[in-house]
Amino acid sequence: MRPIVKLREFLREFVCVSHSKVVRRQLEFVGRLLAAGRHSAVTRRRLALAVSENDNWSALHRRTRQLHKSCLANALRPWLSPEGRNLLDATRPRLFQPEDVLQGKTLVV
Repeated sequence: MRPIVKLREFLREFVCVSHSKVVRRQLEFVGRLLAAGRHSAVTRRRLALAVSENDNWSALHRRTRQLHKSCLANALRPWLSPEGRNLLDATRPRLFQPEDVLQGKTLVV
């Protein structure tokens, strides 16, 4: 699975699924990275922020979380739609290539 597809699936799980196994596995992985202590201070801080963002998301009031979900869904809709999935599907003839954006072949709005 391509990294951008993994990211899209993770974001969908994080935002839309309560107590997601996918999110829990990723948080456990980040916890192991932090426990190993082999990364720079900047990387450790970013990883710690990712874990705290999950805690913050979980602590949000239900209505506030729903408002954020609505905003995120609108922002991510192109990637979560069937058309977006098709662009990221390696088995399809037309595959989204991020470098096409830099070369001016694809416009991302």
